[in-house]
Amino acid sequence: MRLSRPSTPRLWTKLLALKGFAKNFSCGLLPILAMGSALLLTTSCAPAETKQMVSSGVDGEPEPKRVSEETMEAVQGSEASSDGSELDAILKKNPPTREKLDALLAIAAEQGHAANVRSLLAHGAKPDGNGDGAPLMAAATAGKTEVVDLLLEKGADPNKRTGDKPTILAELAATDQSATMARLLEAKADPNVSSHWVERRTRKLRFGNPSMTIADRYWTPLMIAASMGKSKMVETLLNHGSDKSLQSPEGTAYEIAKERGHSEAEKLLKP
Repeated sequence: MRLSRPSTPRLWTKLLALKGFAKNFSCGLLPILAMGSALLLTTSCAPAETKQMVSSGVDGEPEPKRVSEETMEAVQGSEASSDGSELDAILKKNPPTREKLDALLAIAAEQGHAANVRSLLAHGAKPDGNGDGAPLMAAATAGKTEVVDLLLEKGADPNKRTGDKPTILAELAATDQSATMARLLEAKADPNVSSHWVERRTRKLRFGNPSMTIADRYWTPLMIAASMGKSKMVETLLNHGSDKSLQSPEGTAYEIAKERGHSEAEKLLKP
């Protein structure tokens, strides 16, 4: 995304600060008006690469056919039609590029608009997005089971991910979305794949404020669920073939749960 540089250096600094601040919002759509031009930052929970594609061209280059405000409202707004006809009409009138269709699919999936997901797929969006599984990741972590089922039915691969980023199962393991986890496991998602995970632990101290430690881990979904005491998720993973004997530098899932004091998960994982 490119901005035309204002003539006043101080104003330019303020605009960059605003842009950085906007990116830290977790969800929503933030319009920033700068120097008479509208800078649109899409800040949904979909991956950053997806958001950039919607607001600019591929690789950050300006795209003549930007996704219109009308399209964005039809995809993620509360006015989205229940049958997807509104979005279908807009896409026929002003068809986006394939890359933007994939990005819009991830946003619609996160919102849980199954009709809009069907419409975007019909217009050429891929179930796996740009190849990183972003639509399925967005729907699964948001707990949109209807959209998860739809994407799997259309051929989305539950094992897709980008590089060493967490798998969909790894992201879900830290939540209470056990029903969605079961759907993905039944669709042949591999529960024994390790991926990078950032563990954040808060420890209570006898004196002073609680301390937080942040550490990089390389764990399976079962280890992640065990570390957070997600006993229902642990049970779901074990029932679908997760191997509790797998080792990490911090030990097995059982040892991780025991060290962190999660007794219920510990019982389920006991060798």
